Amino acid sequence: MATDEFVEFFNAHPLSLAADEYAFSVEHWFQRRGAALQARIERARASDKAYSEHLQPEDVKKAVEIIHYHQFSANTALAGMLRIEDMERLMSEQNNEHMKTILIGLDRSLLAWGKVQLFWPEQAEEMMHLASRAAELRLMLELTFPDARDFIRPGIDDASTTLM
Repeated sequence: MATDEFVEFFNAHPLSLAADEYAFSVEHWFQRRGAALQARIERARASDKAYSEHLQPEDVKKAVEIIHYHQFSANTALAGMLRIEDMERLMSEQNNEHMKTILIGLDRSLLAWGKVQLFWPEQAEEMMHLASRAAELRLMLELTFPDARDFIRPGIDDASTTLM
């Protein structure tokens, strides 16, 4: 497949479209709301208001970092994988390993969005929309790579971390 053909194929692929939709929606949201969220975190740090154990300003800051860290990970992984024209090679163990990492990143991002929503309930509806895009992308990846969650990453996964 020539480079121009691949770019056209990649840009039109449903997984690529979903990954782009999520990543760029997150980017756009933080461009619009990021400064206000950061100001809210700073005010929370400076105040005497009591927050729940898992909703401290530092926890919210960490949640934002998790969201940013994983927002483009599916795009990057898919760019390499979708070059593979042979479906058998696409579904290989190596790609399952990459997809498991992406799926775990999306899991972590969804949890992080939940923390940020609790911290800033006035923006919860917008954040739920972003989280639903992440959940949709996760489902599409799970359907395309059904063995990804079962992949055992050497040195990382063991019997105690594997879902049965």
